[in-house]
Parts: sequence; structure tokens; C-alpha cells
Amino acid sequence: MSKEKMKMEENTTSEALHSVLTPGGSSLRTITVKDQYVFSLHQNNTVRMWDSSTYKEVSNFVLEGKVGAMELRLDFLYISLDNNVLVWDAKNHKFLKNQTFQGHTEWVTRFAISGGILYTASNDKTVRGFNIINGKCVRIYEGHSEAVACLDFSGHYFVTGSQDKSVKVWKAVGLNESDIEMDVKNPEVSILTHSKLVFNIKIIGHLVYSASKDGTLRVTDMRTGEEKHCYRIEETIPDYLLDFKLIDGEETFIWSLQNHQIHAWNMKTGKFGKTFVGHRNKITCIKKNEQYLYSGSEDLDVRQWSLKDGSVVRVMRNFTKVMSMALGNNNRLYVGGEDGHLKVWTQFEIEESEGDFESKSKEKEKSSFSKLFGKSKSEKKSATRTNSNDGFEGESSVSPIKRTPSFLFGSKKKDSKAKPDDKTEKTDILRTSSDSPNKASSPIMGLGSSTSLNNSAVLDDSDDLIGWYLGPVSREKVESILVKQRKSLIIVRNSLTVEGCFALTKWVAPEKAFQHLLIHNRQGRYSLSDSIDPDSYGSLWELVSKSIECKGFALGIEVDEDEDDT
Repeated sequence: MSKEKMKMEENTTSEALHSVLTPGGSSLRTITVKDQYVFSLHQNNTVRMWDSSTYKEVSNFVLEGKVGAMELRLDFLYISLDNNVLVWDAKNHKFLKNQTFQGHTEWVTRFAISGGILYTASNDKTVRGFNIINGKCVRIYEGHSEAVACLDFSGHYFVTGSQDKSVKVWKAVGLNESDIEMDVKNPEVSILTHSKLVFNIKIIGHLVYSASKDGTLRVTDMRTGEEKHCYRIEETIPDYLLDFKLIDGEETFIWSLQNHQIHAWNMKTGKFGKTFVGHRNKITCIKKNEQYLYSGSEDLDVRQWSLKDGSVVRVMRNFTKVMSMALGNNNRLYVGGEDGHLKVWTQFEIEESEGDFESKSKEKEKSSFSKLFGKSKSEKKSATRTNSNDGFEGESSVSPIKRTPSFLFGSKKKDSKAKPDDKTEKTDILRTSSDSPNKASSPIMGLGSSTSLNNSAVLDDSDDLIGWYLGPVSREKVESILVKQRKSLIIVRNSLTVEGCFALTKWVAPEKAFQHLLIHNRQGRYSLSDSIDPDSYGSLWELVSKSIECKGFALGIEVDEDEDDT
């Protein structure tokens, strides 16, 4: 990757708003979102239900058997388990006993709901139609000689694709036929043009688009079975995959397991358009909305692309293989990781944030350390914890913890009362001392190249350590530290992915959940991106002291007294 491209990606990298490690850490296979709830299907067959406003787990259950697919319709979660399809009532948190759709002799590969009928495709070579009200099987479609791999609906008809290389057109159950049992032995039309498995299928008008492992994508008239076009996709994209749910006007998107690229393909002309280049490993999932395409990969990244020109809008570092994604109606992008993390980003960056990404390197603020942190001694005293359960003294809504972990600021003896030397240069609250416990200083992005700050420089004097600012520390390091803390707290650090910005990390101990918010510096005013707090503040200290995002959280890291001498 070129240096220019690497720099561009650094300037478009975004940190997650929330990060929740699911119990057991099992990989997230599928994520689906409905209103305020998020549902996750895990590799260990656990299904979890989350409240998207609090990210607390509302309910969960474990399935025994082979779980194929999961889909949410209204308030009901349909799950294919072995040879059956189960229905879970999301409102009442229970399975519906009278709606267990069974009858297949082998496991269910796909299912879809149309006209009050649940259609299930199976490895037993058949498709069954069930009345979704009473669970009664009213149709059995027979005709394929191998497993049925895919299906799609349009009006009174549906089509199926199979391992037997064929595409078949069937008549769907009529509106007044939902209680009439019937076996259908012969399809309306049978199409035999592919030489390998048909893995995806789509009806558009009277045309059937069928994608096959033989490397072709064929277009057939479903009324007559006449082939209209045969596109040899493998000549451009070997070992290709596509999802017809991604259709955008006349385009859909095709990607490869080999070259890790995504290609726009015009379904009307059969020609390739934009190419989305950037992933470095297998692409595992793709989603889209009206403006953007999102792709997750085993290269640990989620990428947001402009549908207009194919450019990278954001790179979201997931720090584990991306296994699943879902778009919520609350401007949220939900990402499931191989390590069991459920992470949340915004789908859209606000206009000011996008502009800020492009101009961060040009808007480095050359303010003093005292302007940056802006905390006087009197403010420090007013922020200490009180014995009352009603909150904290003064205007502060956070409680600083006055002990600092030795692994961040160096060791500090309990009987040490040494004051900084008079020759030591100080600002109102910061000092840089040659005899600092940690001599390795790091530049703070946004303050100019001549300014440096080590971890201990945030402190006013050596016997009043408040470890709320950790400097240039990675998100992974912060999470590994905070996960050991017993109380909910916040810290501030330099963002290592967005130049010129800071990050506020919140640790919600009871839920064992993280939230990471980007802190922007716009002309000396500090504000939180994607936050419920619309205000800006004159310093970082003012932000962490007064922002409603920080209310109820302790400020800084607490360690055991024994660790001070280690």
C-alpha cells in the first residue's frame, strides 16, 4: 500500500461508539435489528437479544442442533434448526408452541415468507409451504434431484436454485388456498443451463437472474425458459459471490474470495462499473443504504464506501475478524466479531465530522497545556468525592480517583511528599520534569511538533496523581486495563487512528461494556462526536467535569494500594 493511501486511511479511520464483549466470547454469525432491539446469533448456537439504547442483554436462549438461518419478521424471530423452523416471540421472550414448522427429512437451507406462507427449502430436495398462523404444511414441491440451495418470490410465482444445476419456476400458494393441502410434482418451468450448483437467484419482472459456481450469471425468461444472456463473471472475478439484496437501481455488487475487491455490476447491460479496492483479506459480509456500501473482512476492518464514486469514506478498525453486520434505523452500524465483540458505529458521519477528517493535519492547535486541560487547583478540590449519595461537590459530575497505576506513571512511594523543584517549568496544571517517573515523552497531536507531554505531565504535583488522561494509548490497551476495574469510570487518551483528536473511553462495569467517543478540537473548543451532549468546552478538564456523558462515572483509574510500590 502506498504512503499516500496509508495516510488517507489514517485520516478516515473511525473509532467505535460502543463495544460489548458477549459472555463466552463466541463468534457472531448473524445480526438483525428491529426497532430498539438487536438480535445476535453466535457460533455456539446462542441467540441474544439486546436493548440498543443501553446495550444491556435483555434475553438469551441456547439452541441444540444445526442452526441455518435467522430472520426477524414483525415481532417474531424465525430460526431454522435442523429439519425445522422455530418461532420466538420477541415481545414475550418465548417460543410459540403451535408454530414449529416441521416435516423435512433433512436440514433446512433457506426460508422465506410470502402471502402468509412460510416456504422452506431443504437438503431433502423439496420445498414446503406452511400456513404461518397454524403451522400446517399445505404444499410440498418436488422436482429437484439434489438439495435446494436458494429461492426468491415475485407475485404468484417463486423460483428455486439447486445443487442439481437447475432453476425451477413454481406457482405460489394462492390467497384462498392457505388451508388446502397439495403435493406439487412438476414445476411451471424448468431451466437447465448451468453446469454447477446454483447458489443465488433473483426475479426481476419476468426475468430470472441465476448465479452459479460454474462462474456464470445467466438471465432467463421465467415464462418460457428461454435464456436471454449468459455473463461469464469468472473471466473478470474468479470464485465470485454476490447478494441480490444489495441491488441499487440497475446495479448489484459482486466480490471475490481471491482478490478481495468489490465490483459494481450493471444487471441491465452486463457491464462492470466501479471497483472498491482496499481490503487485504476475505470479504465476509456486505450491507448498503442509500448513500454508502459497507464491507466487513477477515483483514479486521469494516470499510464504508461512497456509492457515488467508489471512494473510501471511513475505515473502521474492528481489531478482530468481521463476521457479520447489520444496519439499524437509528443511524447505527452493528458489527459482529470473531472474538465475540458486538461493536457499534454510526452509519453516517455528520458534515462537520467529515470535514474535520480532511483538515485535521492542517488545524493543529498550538495552545498551551494549561489551555488544553484547563484545570486549576481549586477546581480539583471541588471535584473530589463526597460521602453523600446525591453526587459530587461543585459543578463536577465525575469523581477523580487520586491513585495512579504504576505501570502508566511509574512507581510512587507512599511516604513520598516531595514537591517539584522550583526550577521545573510548569503551566497552571501541567509540568514536564527531567526527573519524571516516565521520561519517555510523546507528542500530543494537535499541539504542534515542538510540544511534548509524557503521562506524568498531566499532573500538577507528584502527590496529587489523577490518572484520567493516559496519553497516546491504544484502544485495546485501554480496554485491557479498564476491564479489570470494579467501578464505572472514564479516561481520556489521544486517538491513535484520527490525527489531532482525543478519545473519551467510558467503562460501564455492571454491563462490562465500553463506549468510545471521539473528541474534536474546533478552534480551541472541545466537543464529543456522536454524543447526546451538544455542548463544547474550553478545555478537556471542563469537558470531563461537566459533560452529561460523564455524569455518574468516576474519573481515572483506581488501583490497589499495594500496587503503588510494584
